[in-house]
Amino acid sequence: MKFEDQKDNPAFCILPFIHTHVGPEGKVHLCCMAEWNNPIAMNVKGAGGLKELWSGERYQDARRRMLNGEKIPVCRKCWRADATGGGSDRATFNKGYGDIVKMKYPDMTLDIEKGNSLGTPIIADLRPGNFCNLKCRMCYPGSSSAIGDDCIEHPIEINTPFYGINVETFGTKQTWEDYDWIEDKDTYSEVEDLLPNLRILKIVGGEPLFMPHVIKLLKHCVDTGISKKIILDLTTNGSRRRGKVFNMLTQFRELILNVSIDGTGPAHDYIRFPSTIKEVAQNFEDYTKELIHHGRQYRAQTNILMTVQLYNIFEIVNIIDYWKKTQIEEFAYDQILTFNMVEHPDCFDARLLPFEYKMQVKKDIEDVCNKWNVSEFDMERTRINNILHDLSLPANDNIDLQKKFVERTRTYDRIRNQNIAEVDDRLKIIFDEWSKHE
Repeated sequence: MKFEDQKDNPAFCILPFIHTHVGPEGKVHLCCMAEWNNPIAMNVKGAGGLKELWSGERYQDARRRMLNGEKIPVCRKCWRADATGGGSDRATFNKGYGDIVKMKYPDMTLDIEKGNSLGTPIIADLRPGNFCNLKCRMCYPGSSSAIGDDCIEHPIEINTPFYGINVETFGTKQTWEDYDWIEDKDTYSEVEDLLPNLRILKIVGGEPLFMPHVIKLLKHCVDTGISKKIILDLTTNGSRRRGKVFNMLTQFRELILNVSIDGTGPAHDYIRFPSTIKEVAQNFEDYTKELIHHGRQYRAQTNILMTVQLYNIFEIVNIIDYWKKTQIEEFAYDQILTFNMVEHPDCFDARLLPFEYKMQVKKDIEDVCNKWNVSEFDMERTRINNILHDLSLPANDNIDLQKKFVERTRTYDRIRNQNIAEVDDRLKIIFDEWSKHE
């Protein structure tokens, strides 16, 4: 059975058959969108290794159920996206990765035990630990060591009410090894063993461009020549300037550099503390110009990622404007914009926005999309359609979540010397209204 035989199967996803994923805490999942509280393995280091997991019972069960047309619960985020405007990772990767399989591996077939007839993943999505220099408001210690440091410094204000980590052990050698799993000698060797069979290597953080073992892995790819056969898909917070590490990125067959930008003004700085939009936007544009130059010899592109939440819901229209201006006026190539929706912490979920503001944002988004003639294809792949769907829903007047939003906002504003009133006047109105519940 080949992949194209599943094109009419609404429960089928190509990822468990060709792709492996390891999160920053060492947990192995079907993909980055799968339910994080129900992993394939709790820690890649203690589970027999990547090869054993790939043909293990949990992977086999997921593959078998998908082929039988069953929508497995751990994939609920994709089922929801499919039902509310499209643009799910499942649909996107079935198309994009499916095309790669048809073109590069025309004889490849599905295999429940080994994933495919090659018997190995051809795509690896790796989150090699939580080392990070930023303290993004929606993030957590498992993906940001800087937030872990905050928890140790502010155990009563931040750790106890919001994270509840063991501050006595967090940051010790034993604990950090659990997060920085790639630094384990055997696990790192297993990753290197995957490389010769990979078509795509995806690396996300923490912040990968500051991680020593990620840099070691990139250097290994370049030194051995493997980089010339691999598409590198790397996500960065955009705070590292160009240099030797950046130059290594240009040695891969193709480079997709995704830069996290959460607004064009104060919202970005408020969320992605202590970075500034001025610095990140300049780096993003410098990256892009440099890659266009290298792109004369090979394909390279920079993309924009926005993590949508209450703090930047009013910035969506500005990000669309920025995307189209840089895409059309200056760089003139198929730069991709992707919106990822925050569901955790649940008090940051943009669907909590009061209905009158939802209608306002919805109209602003529709107007800017009409101004730029955004195609239906882009409306789906950016997930703008999903956002418009959610903005059409009645308000979620959950008082408990509103109180949690006020508590977290007030606490971080005090510790970081920030003020929500400086982000957007409408956010201050919402904050003040929700504060009345206390």
